[in-house]
Amino acid sequence: MYVQKLFQSPGEWVNIMDHAEYFAGRKATDFLMERIIKRMLSEHNIRLERKPGNHYLRIPQDIADRLIQFRSQQEQAQRMWRDSLRI
Repeated sequence: MYVQKLFQSPGEWVNIMDHAEYFAGRKATDFLMERIIKRMLSEHNIRLERKPGNHYLRIPQDIADRLIQFRSQQEQAQRMWRDSLRI
């Protein structure tokens, strides 16, 4: 859910929160954040930014700009495809 939220709002800070108090002797939210950071790095090769002292993560701005540009290109290609089908 949080990985999807990060991709839906690239460049924006996303609050990460686990409602469990502790997990294996550590705060559950810290454990969850570490898992998200490792997953994004291993699966998507994206090194997330973490707000110091808080439970916020975001996709770095340069990668966010590329994601936004890619989405815009996809939408434009879809519009062109739809327009070509109307002929």
